[in-house]
Amino acid sequence: MTDERILEALLSEWLECEATESPESFIGRHPEHADLLRQHFAMHDLAEQAFEPRTQLPDRVGPFRIQAELGTGGMGAVNEAQDETLGRPVAIMVLLAEKQSEPERLARLKREARTLAALSHPNIVTVHAVEEVEGRLVLVMERVSGQVLSCGVPDGGLPVDEVLDLAIPIAEALGAAHERGIVHRDVK
Repeated sequence: MTDERILEALLSEWLECEATESPESFIGRHPEHADLLRQHFAMHDLAEQAFEPRTQLPDRVGPFRIQAELGTGGMGAVNEAQDETLGRPVAIMVLLAEKQSEPERLARLKREARTLAALSHPNIVTVHAVEEVEGRLVLVMERVSGQVLSCGVPDGGLPVDEVLDLAIPIAEALGAAHERGIVHRDVK
C-alpha cells in the first residue's frame, strides 16, 4: 500500500476521533506510521494558519459564548459554548457556507431543524435554537459529553453484550426519529 493510501486510511480514522484524542496520542497508537502522521499534522497546522476556517464563528452568538471547536464534519463544525442566560453548556453547529448557499437548501435545513427540535427522546440531542449569524445557519443543541462511537471500539471489536448495550438505545432513538419522518444518515 502506498503512503498516500495509508495516510488516507489513517486520516479517516483520525477524523472520527479528532474531538477526543490529541494528535500525539493518535500517532502513539500508530507508531509504524509516526513519521508520515507527524509530517501530515505539521502541514495541516501550517494550512490552518494560512487560511481562515470556513466555519468560524464570532466569540458570541446571541447569549452563547463560544469556547472551543469540538470537531468538524461534512456538514460543518460543532463548537462548545456556554449559554450565559441559562448557565448551561451547549453545542453549536455552524453549517458550511456551501451547504446553505441555495435558498431551497437553506429552507430545507430550517425545516429539518424544526422537526428535530420537536423530537423528545433521551437518546436524541435536544435542539434549543436555530439562529442566523452573518447569513449562516447555526443550530444550538444540547451539549453531550463523550466520544465518537468508532473511537471506543478496539481493533478486535466489542463483546456482544457491549454491542447490545450500545445498539439497543441507538435503535430506539432512530425508531423515534423514523416515527416522525426523520432519516438520520450519519450515525456516530
